[in-house]
Amino acid sequence: MVGDHARYLDLSRKALEIYRIRAEIDPASIKARSDLARGYWHIANGSAVLGDLVAAIDHYGKAAKIYTDLSVADPSNPQHRRNAALTYKYLATLVQKNGDIQRALELDRQAIALDKLRVASDPDDTQAKLDLSFSYGEDGSNRIMAGDTSGALVSYQQALDLRLSVASADPKNALAQDAVARAYESIGVVLMLNGKPTDALKYFQRVQSLAAANPKNALMQARAVMLRARMGNAMVETGRVEEGRRVLEQALVEAVALVKSSDDTKNRSYQAHANQAQIEMWTGEALERTGNSSGALQHYSRARQLYSDIGVNALAASIHLGRAYLKTRNLTKAGEEYHKALSIADSMISSKPANVEVLYALADTYAGLGDLSAMLARKAASAKERFTQWSEARHWYEKSLNAWQRIPNPGRISNTGFEASDPRQIARRLAQCSAELLRLPRQDSDLP
Repeated sequence: MVGDHARYLDLSRKALEIYRIRAEIDPASIKARSDLARGYWHIANGSAVLGDLVAAIDHYGKAAKIYTDLSVADPSNPQHRRNAALTYKYLATLVQKNGDIQRALELDRQAIALDKLRVASDPDDTQAKLDLSFSYGEDGSNRIMAGDTSGALVSYQQALDLRLSVASADPKNALAQDAVARAYESIGVVLMLNGKPTDALKYFQRVQSLAAANPKNALMQARAVMLRARMGNAMVETGRVEEGRRVLEQALVEAVALVKSSDDTKNRSYQAHANQAQIEMWTGEALERTGNSSGALQHYSRARQLYSDIGVNALAASIHLGRAYLKTRNLTKAGEEYHKALSIADSMISSKPANVEVLYALADTYAGLGDLSAMLARKAASAKERFTQWSEARHWYEKSLNAWQRIPNPGRISNTGFEASDPRQIARRLAQCSAELLRLPRQDSDLP
């Protein structure tokens, strides 16, 4: 409840004042400084829950500095390093949400360095190994956001190696076993982004094997539906379209059931809806591969309804809708979806110009508008209208290719996990526009 979080934040501010006074009275006191850091941490946590990212980032930063200083002043206590590393990871997550991916990566590096020191000082410390693996996992996620999928793969592999060492030493450690499964899944996701769906499918199958071998591991079983969907999506991308579509449709049935059974816990309900939306999108893509664009439209429409915000996933749903409407020859609806997507993407890229997810969306939206203009050109009754529409198509295709040039390590799958346009095809369409325009009189001549 918002009221409860606001009260928590108010109490945390009052506690912070007490901690600050104690630290000022005795600045050499390790406990006083540790309490002060914890006070900043609680305010940061409360601010983040209430959506005040600026305040959360500021207070996490203050807590991280104190914990880092304490790790130097009191090196015999490894908890200071752990607290600092954990705070850097929380801070990295918020900084990334606020649009500064490079700073997030720097914070990840600081967390990794601190966790490495803990592992080096005690190689048998299981918690330190898992913490370091989680730092690598955070780094991998942020590298995906930055478009560095090769670097993400390295980080996820380092995370997997650490988790395997812990899980093999203690097969009954449910947290470690689940962490291994998540690392396999993360590697599979990156391989999909790198255009290697066959390799990705192998990693998803490893997770399935682990889940089957650990039926009592609730953490692992809870992700079984999304894992099935990922396998279906990978099958589609390898060309096993019908098989993958059937797997996706079964996963979708299970995902809908989970949405209906999800309790009133906000996070669980949100995740259940987000999972269903992602599977709706993948199922729509599979249907498009079979030529069933009308069926794809239904799934994309449900996905956009489930993506209640106007973030990159809702943006992807609008772009997919525009593409499917074009294939069903509903040019009016296609134009509405593409222009809606363009308005959202333009506003997002103006505040976060290096956002790779939005750059993919812009490239796809421009390409879709180019396709729309090209179709209108072919339908035009007059030479003047054909010239206008082919010129528009050329304009949009040029903008799409310019957007593609700004995407680091571009792939067939965007880093939101959905199919993207192909810049090579866009270049061919651009060349076709130029050829069509050469066949027509100039627009400023007397055209009927």
